[in-house]
Amino acid sequence: MALRRFFCIMNTMKITKIIFSWIAVAAWMGVIFYLSSIVGLSSGLSWDYVLRKMAHMAEYAFLVVLVFIALSQTFSPQNPRQRRRLIITAIIIGILYATSDEIHQHFVPLRHGSPVDVVIDSVGMMIAGALISRRKF
Repeated sequence: MALRRFFCIMNTMKITKIIFSWIAVAAWMGVIFYLSSIVGLSSGLSWDYVLRKMAHMAEYAFLVVLVFIALSQTFSPQNPRQRRRLIITAIIIGILYATSDEIHQHFVPLRHGSPVDVVIDSVGMMIAGALISRRKF
């Protein structure tokens, strides 16, 4: 009886981790969407363009980390091959979201969607994927 109760509690904890990890992904996607909705976003600095592109890379790198954690919580990879698949899946999800974000920006006044931004975002995602593949967590 105690063993069954233990496994029930462990299963509930696992489900809770899965739910919260996907909530973190959705929340970060919401932050990205909000930032993309700001009309004419600019820092006013002379090197604003470089700053914004670096921010793009960082925000999508973080998205890939969050998606990878959520996927890992959901599917529990048992070997390096499965882990690699989850990293690739996280990057694909990130690229799809970056593409939808650029389409969204196309409809925001004083903003424009650009395929170049998707490429820049993808560079950040690839860097995050490389770092994840080198680390166990």
